[in-house]
Amino acid sequence: MTISCHAFKLGISSEQDAQSSEQDAQFSEQDAQFSEQDAQFSEQDAQFSEQDARTTARISPLLTLRFKCRAVYNNLKKLVYNGMPVFELSILPL
Repeated sequence: MTISCHAFKLGISSEQDAQSSEQDAQFSEQDAQFSEQDAQFSEQDAQFSEQDARTTARISPLLTLRFKCRAVYNNLKKLVYNGMPVFELSILPL
């Protein structure tokens, strides 16, 4: 009876080992999928960074121009408020 009980326990252990091996295989497969997704995300991040750099390069001169126009507008506005004659001020606020 002890031998059969011991054999039964071994049978359960073998079954558990098989399940554990199957789970390990599934986890390894999931790890591989996650690694692949991480690589894709890294690639997307690089693409977004490149797009951001291009957008910044395009917008930066426009922002500089806007700030210069704003400064000119503010200076003209000060002249008008100080009573200096300015010919037909038709600059719209930015």
